[in-house]
Amino acid sequence: MTRLAMVINTMKSSEDIQELRSFSYLHYEKLRHYGGLSSVRISNRFVERIIFREEEDRITLVLIELNNDHYGNKK
Repeated sequence: MTRLAMVINTMKSSEDIQELRSFSYLHYEKLRHYGGLSSVRISNRFVERIIFREEEDRITLVLIELNNDHYGNKK
């Protein structure tokens, strides 16, 4: 839970999506097949990701789901 809180705080304090991309540990990516959703990794050791929707002019963190089957669940 500590790592989840840290990732959410990083997302909240970021000015824009470009800033999120600069944090390599987040592994930010736009999800092509999920209707405009994006994701970041919660921890490098696990596959769980936060999947969220982003706004054009700012980051609006709307938690959609914590997903652990990203890329076929490589745990």
